[in-house]
Amino acid sequence: MQKEIPAECFQTSDTGSNCRMPVGIHNTNLDTNMQDNALNTHAQRNSADQHQTSNVGNNGHTPCVFLSVNVRIKFESLLNDYFDHNPQKEWLIINALRYIESKSEPLFSDTINTFKDDMYLLLQSLGGKCYVHEFAKKKVKKILTNYDKSFFSANIKCFIDEIELKNEKKEFHTSIS
Repeated sequence: MQKEIPAECFQTSDTGSNCRMPVGIHNTNLDTNMQDNALNTHAQRNSADQHQTSNVGNNGHTPCVFLSVNVRIKFESLLNDYFDHNPQKEWLIINALRYIESKSEPLFSDTINTFKDDMYLLLQSLGGKCYVHEFAKKKVKKILTNYDKSFFSANIKCFIDEIELKNEKKEFHTSIS
């Protein structure tokens, strides 16, 4: 779900830089390495319009990552829960989508790209950590190998169609009431 943020909702960031962030949106969940990975991933995946950076020069401030004019729903914490509480053999994109749907507000077809980006970043992070079990690293590598193609598989397309149908039914029911 993307909403335009009015200009009056912006403030100077807490870091002391001139980076402007929407009020109430903080990237405290992401460490600096994940922020850098996020920028690289989005650049590689041709979605640089979702994020911008502000380099303040050599004054010691870390560049901040913020959303330009879109508010993104974050799936990071729910995905962390999914990977923490499910055995590696069950780690599948469709299972993660179902888990997210059961634990959060209703999903929309336009939030799938946000889910996709957040899951990609989390999997990259998991695959690079030294304390992650070797089987888990192999599973992550397997998922990442055909990651983009996986979202065009029949079961994920069917899941997205089900989401759209549920949302249309809710809208129709709401408009009749």
